[in-house]
Amino acid sequence: MASLRVLTVAFPEQEHLWTVALAVLACASLAIGNLAALVQQNVKRLLAYSSVSHAGFMLIAIAAANELGGRALLYYLIPYSAMSLGAFAVVAARERELGRAVTLDDLAGMGWERPFLGVAMWTFMLGFAGFPLTGGFVGKLYVFAAAYEAGWWWLIVAGAAATAVSLYYYLGVVRALYMRPGAEGEWRAVIEDEDHTLRRAIERFDETTGSNLMQQAEALALRRDWSPKEAANATYITSIIARMVRTVARGVAKTSVMVRPLIPASAAAQRRIAAQPAGEAADIFEESLREEQR
Repeated sequence: MASLRVLTVAFPEQEHLWTVALAVLACASLAIGNLAALVQQNVKRLLAYSSVSHAGFMLIAIAAANELGGRALLYYLIPYSAMSLGAFAVVAARERELGRAVTLDDLAGMGWERPFLGVAMWTFMLGFAGFPLTGGFVGKLYVFAAAYEAGWWWLIVAGAAATAVSLYYYLGVVRALYMRPGAEGEWRAVIEDEDHTLRRAIERFDETTGSNLMQQAEALALRRDWSPKEAANATYITSIIARMVRTVARGVAKTSVMVRPLIPASAAAQRRIAAQPAGEAADIFEESLREEQR
């Protein structure tokens, strides 16, 4: 607002010069900010470069040099400032949680793991992109109306093109939040696979152990020339032992499945485990733990 007042009050005779200069700067800001944000993986840098693009929209309002442009600039600043503070706050919270800079991969699945932060982040992204019913949409509409009133139709085209490009990286953040599996989701899938494998192994163990013990009891009864009652007693005792063995095996399997998610593993190790068959996941997990201990 201060720059608009300075230009309109101090340099009214040179309006035809500074309006063109600001229009060119607006187009440069829109192009540089969007192209740089497209290739970013670091979320903070993505937001920073997108801020350059939003500065281009504000310059369009100033270049319009009319009363509607002043109102458009003021209205654009209010929701944009709120969305920027909120988006950087969500990223800061995620950084504090992970202890490192946040990338798009680090946002994977966060919408399901942290519902409040996820909803806040996608709301800010849709507002930045200018979706209807958001403050960003109304702000851009005011800016385009001011440019149209001033006759800068080519600035409207540039702004619309920049908005279309920005949809790629803003919706990319939303996609990471809700449509890509996070580390916790991958790890849970690995545990479920291992649980299924253990259950199948226990079933095979039940069948093999039970049949072997029963066959050995019958053979022993025949060799010792036991009476039918003694053979029945031996078979009964053998079945009890088989049940005890099955109970112990199931207890070991359940303990393994319950305790394994509590043991920390790096995100890289979790992705390696998720990419492997269930039978090889435990070996990779133990190898990652040994590497972290060293």
